[in-house]
Amino acid sequence: MRGFDRDRGAALINVRRATSATSALCLCLLSGCALTVPDTHRLGETPTQEATRENNLAAHIRCEIRQAVAGTLDEESNPANPPLGDYSADWLNGWGATVSLVLTVDEKAALSPSVTINNPMKNIVSIFSSGGNVTSSQSSTQAFGASLSSEATRTETVGFFYPFADLIAEHKAILAAGKTDQSCGTAGGILVDGDLKIADFMREKILMSRVPGVLSRKKGKSPFSTFTYRVTFVVVGSGNATPAWKLERVLVSPTAPFVNGSRSRTNDLTITMGAVATDSNGATVASDAARDAHLAALIGQAVATDLQSQH
Repeated sequence: MRGFDRDRGAALINVRRATSATSALCLCLLSGCALTVPDTHRLGETPTQEATRENNLAAHIRCEIRQAVAGTLDEESNPANPPLGDYSADWLNGWGATVSLVLTVDEKAALSPSVTINNPMKNIVSIFSSGGNVTSSQSSTQAFGASLSSEATRTETVGFFYPFADLIAEHKAILAAGKTDQSCGTAGGILVDGDLKIADFMREKILMSRVPGVLSRKKGKSPFSTFTYRVTFVVVGSGNATPAWKLERVLVSPTAPFVNGSRSRTNDLTITMGAVATDSNGATVASDAARDAHLAALIGQAVATDLQSQH
Protein backbone atom coordinates (compact mmCIF):
# COMPACT_ATOMS: atom_id res chain seq x y z
CA MET A 1 0.00 0.00 0.00
CA ARG A 2 2.83 2.34 0.86
CA GLY A 3 4.50 1.49 -2.44
CA PHE A 4 1.29 2.42 -4.26
CA ASP A 5 1.12 5.77 -2.41
CA ARG A 6 4.73 6.52 -3.29
CA ASP A 7 4.04 5.73 -6.95
CA ARG A 8 0.97 7.93 -6.93
CA GLY A 9 2.89 10.77 -5.31
CA ALA A 10 5.64 10.50 -7.89
CA ALA A 11 3.03 10.55 -10.64
CA LEU A 12 1.47 13.72 -9.22
CA ILE A 13 4.90 15.39 -9.09
CA ASN A 14 5.46 14.46 -12.73
CA VAL A 15 2.05 15.91 -13.63
CA ARG A 16 2.93 19.18 -11.91
CA ARG A 17 6.25 19.31 -13.77
CA ALA A 18 4.54 18.60 -17.07
CA THR A 19 1.92 21.28 -16.38
CA SER A 20 4.62 23.84 -15.54
CA ALA A 21 6.55 22.99 -18.69
CA THR A 22 3.37 23.23 -20.75
CA SER A 23 2.51 26.63 -19.30
CA ALA A 24 6.01 27.93 -20.00
CA LEU A 25 5.83 26.70 -23.58
CA CYS A 26 2.44 28.34 -24.10
CA LEU A 27 3.69 31.67 -22.84
CA CYS A 28 6.78 31.36 -25.00
CA LEU A 29 4.86 30.57 -28.19
CA LEU A 30 1.98 32.96 -27.67
CA SER A 31 3.83 35.99 -26.33
CA GLY A 32 3.52 38.84 -28.77
CA CYS A 33 1.38 36.83 -31.20
CA ALA A 34 -2.25 38.05 -31.40
CA LEU A 35 -2.07 39.38 -27.85
CA THR A 36 -0.77 42.85 -28.68
CA VAL A 37 -1.10 45.27 -31.61
CA PRO A 38 0.84 43.62 -34.48
CA ASP A 39 3.93 45.27 -35.94
CA THR A 40 3.65 46.11 -39.62
CA HIS A 41 7.33 45.81 -40.42
CA ARG A 42 8.71 42.67 -42.01
CA LEU A 43 10.86 40.08 -40.26
CA GLY A 44 14.24 41.59 -39.45
CA GLU A 45 13.15 45.09 -40.53
CA THR A 46 13.50 48.12 -38.25
CA PRO A 47 10.79 50.80 -37.99
CA THR A 48 13.09 53.23 -39.85
CA GLN A 49 13.58 50.75 -42.67
CA GLU A 50 9.83 50.19 -42.80
CA ALA A 51 9.14 53.93 -43.13
CA THR A 52 11.73 54.19 -45.91
CA ARG A 53 10.20 51.22 -47.73
CA GLU A 54 6.70 52.68 -47.59
CA ASN A 55 8.01 56.03 -48.87
CA ASN A 56 9.75 54.24 -51.74
CA LEU A 57 6.57 52.31 -52.45
CA ALA A 58 4.52 55.53 -52.79
CA ALA A 59 7.17 56.94 -55.14
CA HIS A 60 7.15 53.70 -57.12
CA ILE A 61 3.36 53.83 -57.60
CA ARG A 62 3.56 57.45 -58.74
CA CYS A 63 6.34 56.57 -61.19
CA GLU A 64 4.39 53.69 -62.73
CA ILE A 65 1.29 55.84 -63.21
CA ARG A 66 3.39 58.60 -64.75
CA GLN A 67 5.04 56.21 -67.16
CA ALA A 68 1.72 54.63 -68.09
CA VAL A 69 0.14 57.99 -68.99
CA ALA A 70 3.17 59.68 -70.51
CA GLY A 71 4.18 56.54 -72.38
CA THR A 72 0.73 56.31 -73.96
CA LEU A 73 0.87 59.91 -75.17
CA ASP A 74 4.47 59.50 -76.39
CA GLU A 75 3.47 56.48 -78.47
CA GLU A 76 0.61 58.46 -79.95
CA SER A 77 2.91 61.34 -80.90
CA ASN A 78 5.09 58.92 -82.87
CA PRO A 79 4.42 59.53 -86.61
CA ALA A 80 4.70 55.77 -87.16
CA ASN A 81 1.84 55.11 -84.73
CA PRO A 82 -0.78 57.84 -85.17
CA PRO A 83 -4.30 57.44 -83.73
CA LEU A 84 -7.07 56.74 -86.18
CA GLY A 85 -9.28 59.74 -86.90
CA ASP A 86 -10.56 61.37 -83.74
CA TYR A 87 -9.56 58.48 -81.50
CA SER A 88 -6.74 60.34 -79.77
CA ALA A 89 -5.92 59.83 -76.10
CA ASP A 90 -5.43 63.56 -75.44
CA TRP A 91 -8.29 63.35 -72.97
CA LEU A 92 -5.79 61.87 -70.51
CA ASN A 93 -4.57 65.44 -69.87
CA GLY A 94 -7.87 66.12 -68.13
CA TRP A 95 -7.84 62.99 -66.01
CA GLY A 96 -6.25 61.97 -62.72
CA ALA A 97 -5.71 58.93 -60.51
CA THR A 98 -7.04 58.38 -57.00
CA VAL A 99 -4.87 55.86 -55.17
CA SER A 100 -5.58 53.94 -51.97
CA LEU A 101 -2.98 51.67 -50.42
CA VAL A 102 -4.29 49.41 -47.64
CA LEU A 103 -1.72 47.55 -45.52
CA THR A 104 -3.16 44.90 -43.19
CA VAL A 105 -1.43 42.64 -40.70
CA ASP A 106 -3.45 39.87 -39.04
CA GLU A 107 -2.17 37.61 -36.27
CA LYS A 108 -3.94 34.54 -34.90
CA ALA A 109 -3.02 32.20 -32.06
CA ALA A 110 -4.79 29.17 -30.61
CA LEU A 111 -4.10 26.92 -27.66
CA SER A 112 -5.81 23.52 -27.31
CA PRO A 113 -4.47 21.60 -24.30
CA SER A 114 -5.85 18.21 -23.32
CA VAL A 115 -5.12 15.81 -20.48
CA THR A 116 -6.11 12.16 -20.16
CA ILE A 117 -5.85 10.54 -16.72
CA ASN A 118 -5.65 6.78 -16.62
CA ASN A 119 -6.52 4.94 -13.42
CA PRO A 120 -5.46 1.28 -13.59
CA MET A 121 -7.66 -1.26 -11.82
CA LYS A 122 -6.96 -4.80 -10.73
CA ASN A 123 -7.07 -7.45 -13.41
CA ILE A 124 -10.07 -9.68 -13.75
CA VAL A 125 -9.81 -13.38 -14.39
CA SER A 126 -12.43 -15.05 -16.52
CA ILE A 127 -12.75 -18.75 -15.65
CA PHE A 128 -13.60 -21.28 -18.34
CA SER A 129 -14.21 -25.01 -18.00
CA SER A 130 -11.84 -25.73 -20.89
CA GLY A 131 -9.08 -23.96 -22.76
CA GLY A 132 -7.70 -22.18 -19.71
CA ASN A 133 -8.60 -19.02 -17.89
CA VAL A 134 -8.24 -15.53 -19.40
CA THR A 135 -6.80 -12.55 -17.51
CA SER A 136 -8.01 -9.11 -18.67
CA SER A 137 -6.72 -5.73 -17.56
CA GLN A 138 -9.08 -3.01 -16.42
CA SER A 139 -8.77 0.76 -16.13
CA SER A 140 -10.83 3.93 -16.07
CA THR A 141 -9.95 7.14 -17.91
CA GLN A 142 -10.98 10.77 -17.60
CA ALA A 143 -10.23 13.16 -20.47
CA PHE A 144 -10.17 16.94 -20.10
CA GLY A 145 -9.70 19.54 -22.81
CA ALA A 146 -9.85 23.27 -23.30
CA SER A 147 -9.26 25.81 -26.04
CA LEU A 148 -8.17 29.43 -26.18
CA SER A 149 -7.76 31.59 -29.26
CA SER A 150 -6.99 35.21 -29.98
CA GLU A 151 -6.74 37.40 -33.07
CA ALA A 152 -5.34 40.90 -33.59
CA THR A 153 -5.60 42.92 -36.79
CA ARG A 154 -3.92 46.18 -37.75
CA THR A 155 -4.95 48.08 -40.88
CA GLU A 156 -3.37 51.22 -42.33
CA THR A 157 -4.90 53.07 -45.29
CA VAL A 158 -3.07 55.76 -47.24
CA GLY A 159 -4.63 57.80 -50.04
CA PHE A 160 -3.15 59.94 -52.83
CA PHE A 161 -4.42 61.90 -55.81
CA TYR A 162 -2.31 62.48 -58.90
CA PRO A 163 -3.56 64.80 -61.69
CA PHE A 164 -2.25 63.40 -64.96
CA ALA A 165 -1.34 66.92 -66.11
CA ASP A 166 1.18 67.13 -63.25
CA LEU A 167 2.63 63.73 -64.08
CA ILE A 168 2.92 64.61 -67.77
CA ALA A 169 4.74 67.85 -66.87
CA GLU A 170 7.05 65.87 -64.60
CA HIS A 171 7.79 63.46 -67.45
CA LYS A 172 8.64 66.32 -69.81
CA ALA A 173 10.93 67.88 -67.18
CA ILE A 174 12.83 64.59 -66.87
CA LEU A 175 13.34 64.44 -70.63
CA ALA A 176 14.31 68.12 -70.79
CA ALA A 177 17.04 67.43 -68.24
CA GLY A 178 18.56 64.91 -70.61
CA LYS A 179 17.45 61.92 -68.57
CA THR A 180 15.34 58.93 -69.53
CA ASP A 181 12.03 58.01 -67.98
CA GLN A 182 11.98 54.36 -68.90
CA SER A 183 12.20 52.41 -65.67
CA CYS A 184 10.80 52.94 -62.19
CA GLY A 185 12.91 50.19 -60.71
CA THR A 186 11.38 48.35 -57.79
CA ALA A 187 10.99 49.28 -54.16
CA GLY A 188 11.56 45.71 -53.06
CA GLY A 189 11.48 43.55 -56.15
CA ILE A 190 8.54 41.30 -55.29
CA LEU A 191 4.89 41.52 -54.26
CA VAL A 192 3.44 45.04 -54.21
CA ASP A 193 6.97 46.46 -54.23
CA GLY A 194 7.64 45.09 -57.71
CA ASP A 195 6.28 45.72 -61.19
CA LEU A 196 2.57 46.56 -60.80
CA LYS A 197 1.93 46.43 -64.58
CA ILE A 198 -0.08 49.65 -64.57
CA ALA A 199 1.28 50.48 -68.03
CA ASP A 200 -0.09 47.18 -69.38
CA PHE A 201 -3.50 48.03 -67.97
CA MET A 202 -3.43 51.51 -69.50
CA ARG A 203 -2.25 50.22 -72.88
CA GLU A 204 -5.14 47.74 -73.06
CA LYS A 205 -7.76 50.41 -72.29
CA ILE A 206 -6.31 52.89 -74.77
CA LEU A 207 -6.31 50.22 -77.48
CA MET A 208 -9.95 49.55 -76.75
CA SER A 209 -10.74 53.27 -77.11
CA ARG A 210 -8.96 53.48 -80.48
CA VAL A 211 -10.86 50.71 -82.24
CA PRO A 212 -13.76 52.27 -84.21
CA GLY A 213 -17.22 51.03 -83.34
CA VAL A 214 -16.32 49.49 -79.98
CA LEU A 215 -17.05 52.43 -77.66
CA SER A 216 -19.23 55.48 -78.18
CA ARG A 217 -17.27 58.70 -77.95
CA LYS A 218 -17.17 62.30 -79.08
CA LYS A 219 -14.22 64.12 -80.55
CA GLY A 220 -11.74 65.09 -77.85
CA LYS A 221 -13.74 63.31 -75.15
CA SER A 222 -12.96 60.15 -73.22
CA PRO A 223 -15.02 57.08 -74.09
CA PHE A 224 -14.71 55.99 -70.45
CA SER A 225 -16.37 57.43 -67.37
CA THR A 226 -13.82 55.82 -65.03
CA PHE A 227 -11.76 52.67 -64.74
CA THR A 228 -10.33 50.98 -61.70
CA TYR A 229 -7.22 48.87 -61.27
CA ARG A 230 -6.66 46.74 -58.19
CA VAL A 231 -3.73 44.59 -57.09
CA THR A 232 -3.75 42.45 -53.95
CA PHE A 233 -0.94 40.45 -52.37
CA VAL A 234 -1.49 38.16 -49.38
CA VAL A 235 1.42 36.47 -47.59
CA VAL A 236 0.61 34.00 -44.80
CA GLY A 237 3.05 32.34 -42.43
CA SER A 238 2.03 29.80 -39.78
CA GLY A 239 3.47 27.30 -37.34
CA ASN A 240 2.40 24.88 -34.65
CA ALA A 241 3.81 22.72 -31.89
CA THR A 242 2.52 19.63 -30.13
CA PRO A 243 4.62 18.61 -27.12
CA ALA A 244 3.37 15.50 -25.32
CA TRP A 245 4.13 13.83 -22.00
CA LYS A 246 3.17 10.23 -21.41
CA LEU A 247 3.43 9.42 -17.75
CA GLU A 248 2.33 6.38 -15.78
CA ARG A 249 -1.18 7.64 -15.29
CA VAL A 250 -1.35 10.85 -17.30
CA LEU A 251 -1.16 11.68 -21.01
CA VAL A 252 -0.77 15.43 -21.65
CA SER A 253 -1.77 16.89 -25.04
CA PRO A 254 -2.14 13.70 -27.06
CA THR A 255 -3.80 15.39 -30.05
CA ALA A 256 -2.33 17.94 -32.49
CA PRO A 257 -1.97 20.84 -32.69
CA PHE A 258 -1.43 21.83 -29.10
CA VAL A 259 -0.54 25.43 -29.91
CA ASN A 260 -0.52 27.15 -33.28
CA GLY A 261 -0.17 30.67 -34.63
CA SER A 262 -0.25 32.49 -37.96
CA ARG A 263 0.57 35.93 -39.34
CA SER A 264 -0.70 37.29 -42.63
CA ARG A 265 0.25 40.47 -44.46
CA THR A 266 -2.11 41.90 -47.06
CA ASN A 267 -1.11 44.71 -49.42
CA ASP A 268 -4.07 46.02 -51.38
CA LEU A 269 -3.62 48.73 -54.01
CA THR A 270 -6.67 50.34 -55.64
CA ILE A 271 -6.30 52.94 -58.40
CA THR A 272 -9.32 54.72 -59.87
CA MET A 273 -8.76 56.87 -62.94
CA GLY A 274 -11.26 59.48 -64.05
CA ALA A 275 -11.81 63.08 -65.02
CA VAL A 276 -10.65 65.88 -62.74
CA ALA A 277 -12.57 68.88 -61.42
CA THR A 278 -11.77 72.14 -59.64
CA ASP A 279 -12.89 72.74 -56.06
CA SER A 280 -13.93 76.06 -54.49
CA ASN A 281 -10.29 76.86 -53.72
CA GLY A 282 -9.19 76.33 -57.29
CA ALA A 283 -7.39 73.07 -56.53
CA THR A 284 -7.53 70.13 -58.91
CA VAL A 285 -9.48 67.24 -57.42
CA ALA A 286 -11.13 64.06 -58.63
CA SER A 287 -14.54 64.46 -60.25
CA ASP A 288 -17.69 63.23 -58.51
CA ALA A 289 -17.85 60.20 -60.81
CA ALA A 290 -14.25 59.25 -60.01
CA ARG A 291 -14.76 59.69 -56.27
CA ASP A 292 -17.93 57.60 -56.31
CA ALA A 293 -16.26 54.81 -58.30
CA HIS A 294 -13.28 54.77 -55.95
CA LEU A 295 -15.49 54.73 -52.86
CA ALA A 296 -17.51 51.84 -54.29
CA ALA A 297 -14.28 49.92 -54.94
CA LEU A 298 -13.09 50.45 -51.37
CA ILE A 299 -16.44 49.38 -49.91
CA GLY A 300 -16.41 46.24 -52.03
CA GLN A 301 -12.86 45.54 -50.92
CA ALA A 302 -13.78 45.94 -47.24
CA VAL A 303 -16.80 43.63 -47.56
CA ALA A 304 -14.73 40.98 -49.37
CA THR A 305 -12.00 41.15 -46.73
CA ASP A 306 -14.55 40.79 -43.94
CA LEU A 307 -16.15 37.75 -45.59
CA GLN A 308 -12.76 36.11 -46.10
CA SER A 309 -11.84 36.62 -42.45
CA GLN A 310 -14.97 34.69 -41.39
CA HIS A 311 -13.81 31.51 -43.11
